[in-house]
Amino acid sequence: MSQTVCVIVNPEDVARLEAIVADRNRALKHIQRARIVLTSSERLTVQEVARRTGASRRAVWRWQARFAEQGVDGLVRDKTRPGISINLLGSAFRTQLPYAACSRARFSCSANASPTVRRGGIKSRTRR
Repeated sequence: MSQTVCVIVNPEDVARLEAIVADRNRALKHIQRARIVLTSSERLTVQEVARRTGASRRAVWRWQARFAEQGVDGLVRDKTRPGISINLLGSAFRTQLPYAACSRARFSCSANASPTVRRGGIKSRTRR
């Protein structure tokens, strides 16, 4: 793949990105994203940016494109991901969920259970 995004960083963004890199309380993923953009602004190849920052080439492309679209705020804010709706799973799966959770338990919660109980072919012990 060829590089399709040319990262041009203005001095205000450079100051914000350097502040992110210098902040020790910042999440490591934000620091790496800021380093990717700062290193990309030196007009290096994607492969060289990936080598210097310890990221994959795919990650370099992703964060270069995100910075070009949304600026510094796009680097520090993750995109939301849609979850799977329980309605899509179907009623048969919903009825099996409680059974699957109980059948894989390592320890019984019942105080009256014997020390070794056999459930569904899985041998489990109770804690005392």
